[in-house]
Amino acid sequence: MWIPRDLECNWSGAGRQSIRILTGARQCGKSSLLEHLGSDHTFVSLDDLQNRHLAQSDPALFFQTHPGSLILDEVQHAPQLFSELKRLVDAHKAGKVPARSFWLSGSNLILLRKGVQESLAGRASPLRLHPLSVGEITRALPDFPLVQTLLWGGWPELYAQQFSLPEVVRYLNDYIQLVLERDVTQSAGIQKIPQFLKFVTLLAGRAANVLELSSLASAAGVQVSTVTDWAGALEQMLIIQRLPAYTSEVSKRLIKAPKLYFQDTGLLSRLQGWQALEPLVTSPLVGAAFENLAFNEILKTRDHYLQDWNLSYFRTKDGHEIDFIVTSGPRTVLLECKFSAQNTQYIPTPDVAQKLFGSNIPIHIITFGGDLRPLKNGSYQVPICSLRQFLLDQFQAR
Repeated sequence: MWIPRDLECNWSGAGRQSIRILTGARQCGKSSLLEHLGSDHTFVSLDDLQNRHLAQSDPALFFQTHPGSLILDEVQHAPQLFSELKRLVDAHKAGKVPARSFWLSGSNLILLRKGVQESLAGRASPLRLHPLSVGEITRALPDFPLVQTLLWGGWPELYAQQFSLPEVVRYLNDYIQLVLERDVTQSAGIQKIPQFLKFVTLLAGRAANVLELSSLASAAGVQVSTVTDWAGALEQMLIIQRLPAYTSEVSKRLIKAPKLYFQDTGLLSRLQGWQALEPLVTSPLVGAAFENLAFNEILKTRDHYLQDWNLSYFRTKDGHEIDFIVTSGPRTVLLECKFSAQNTQYIPTPDVAQKLFGSNIPIHIITFGGDLRPLKNGSYQVPICSLRQFLLDQFQAR
C-alpha cells in the first residue's frame, strides 16, 4: 500500500539545481517517494554491493555505466561520487556535457552531510522528508483512531502494512537498536554506549521541555561536553530537534534556552516505555506527547510545503508561555497546545507578548479533536488534523 504524500506536487520540480538532496530519518519513506517522484530517472541503490564497489573504485566509470538522470539511494556509502558529481555539474555549466538530473538520498545523515558540504555546497537543492503527518494518515486511513499516532508515530510501514500493536512495539524496538545503538554511535564515534542510551532515555522523559544539558550530564554520569556532542549527533540524525527560544531586546525577561522535541512520537513513546495506549493517554506525560505531535506537524508542513517559516517558543522567567511562534516576514502566528478538545477556552495574550508581537495578535489553540471554530478576538480552536491547512491559510492570506 502506497500512502500519498502531501509534498509530491510541491517537490516534483523543486529547485533549479540539477542535483537535489533528499534527507530524512531512516525508514521515513525516502526510497519509496523517490521511485514515485523520479519516474523519468533510473533508480540505483548503493546498498547493492556491485554498484557500491564500482562507485567507490571508479566514479567516472560509474556515471558512464549509468547514463541519463539518476536516483542515487544510500549515496553516503560511496563518498567518492560527490567530487565526480561536482565535476559533471561544472562541466554542464561550461557547456561541455548534456544536462543530467540527480536525486541523492541516504540514511546516515552525518556521512551524507559531510560529503555534500565538502563537494556540493552551492550546487544542490536540499529537501527534507519527515515521517507521515497527521493529515496524511487521516486522508489515507480515515477510520484509523487518530489518538494512536501518539504511540505509533508516523513511520509509513506501520500504516501501509496495518501492523498490530505487538508488531508496532517490535518495529520501534528494532528501530531503536538499528538507529540509536548502531547508526548514531558508529557515525559519531560514541564509545560510552550504555551511558549514551541512558542519556537518550533521559531526553525522552524531558520532551517538550527546556533542554538543560548540565542536569542531563549529571544524571547520565558524563561531562557536559559529552552530552553536548551526543545531542548534536542525535539532531544530525533527525532523532531530536531543538526549538529555539524567541529572543528580543525589548524584554530581558525571556528564557533563552531551547526546548527539546523528538522527531517522531512513536519513538518518543517507546523510549518512555509505553506499550499500550490507555496508560499513556491517562498519564501526566500525555500533554508533552501531544505538544511533541503538534510540533512535528508544524515542522512537516513547513518543510513539505517549502515554506520559509521561522519557529520558536516564548517563555518568560515569571511563567508566561506560548508553545509555538511561527513567523514569516511581517506575519506571526501564536499557537498553544491543549490535549483535551472539551470546553476549550480563549487564552488572552500576555502583556509582554503583546508588546513584542502587537496588541491585537491572538493565541490559537491546537486541540487533539473537536472542530475548527472561532473562540474570541480572532482566536481559533484548531484540531490537529486541520493544523496543516490552517497554517497555510494564515500565511497565504498575508
